[in-house]
Amino acid sequence: MLSRLVREHNQKQQAIRRNNEQLRKEATQAVGELTDCLADTLNERHVVTSIFKTQREIEAEARRLSAQSAKFTKQTKQWLNMLDGFNSALKELGDVQNWAEVIERDMKEIAMTLEFVHKGLLSKNCDHITEFMDLEATNSQYSMLTKRQFLSMAGTCGFCNVLRS
Repeated sequence: MLSRLVREHNQKQQAIRRNNEQLRKEATQAVGELTDCLADTLNERHVVTSIFKTQREIEAEARRLSAQSAKFTKQTKQWLNMLDGFNSALKELGDVQNWAEVIERDMKEIAMTLEFVHKGLLSKNCDHITEFMDLEATNSQYSMLTKRQFLSMAGTCGFCNVLRS
């Protein structure tokens, strides 16, 4: 009886050891799986953290680019305004030059006419001179008639004879 009890006790002990060994293997495997799962989660969090960090950097860069774009737009508008002012000034210079040329041409005509009057080359009955002056006044471009155009209307006064020669 005692030997049977010892044997049963030893058998129970062996069964408990086998069971404990099996539980230990299962626990070790479960701990390994848990460790892998935690590592994956941490890696995912690291990836997610990295993604959020990258997103913040991209948003900051987008704000900087937007500010630079606004600055460049403002500077471009200033340059365009300066260019418009330069063009206006250039046009004014062209207008002044044109005005000066018209005045110079008119003064030459007046001087030439006065010179012929002084020399007595113009006759009083030569109407084409007044026609010439009227045409000049109505011409919107203020351009002088060519010598050929003037001579086609010219009469026989001394002024016209001088121009023909």
